[in-house]
Amino acid sequence: MYTKYMTNQEPNQSLLALLSKNTKMLWDKAENNDDGMICLEFDPVVDGQDWDAKELEKTLKISSLPNGNVLAQFANFGEKKQVEYSFICDKKCAIDDIKIQTKEYDFSLLNTLKECSGS
Repeated sequence: MYTKYMTNQEPNQSLLALLSKNTKMLWDKAENNDDGMICLEFDPVVDGQDWDAKELEKTLKISSLPNGNVLAQFANFGEKKQVEYSFICDKKCAIDDIKIQTKEYDFSLLNTLKECSGS
């Protein structure tokens, strides 16, 4: 998924293709609300609105966590970032949630989409 970010391509389609059925449904519902805008003001994959492709490529480290989630660690414009992915696996695995915890905020893609879509 991060390959598109490292080559400065439009990344959203990559993310959408990897979301679980439930999370994708909430994304579509939030995106198609009255004003036509999804409620995210940033890209959760890079925890920002923009990204430095070369820095991301140079610093990206992916690791498995004991709870079965995957942690992506990288730097973006000199700032260290951590993005945690949780999955639902049936015949294949799909991203069910993206979580970001910092001193300033706790973010959950799933919870944000639920709030935006009124679910």
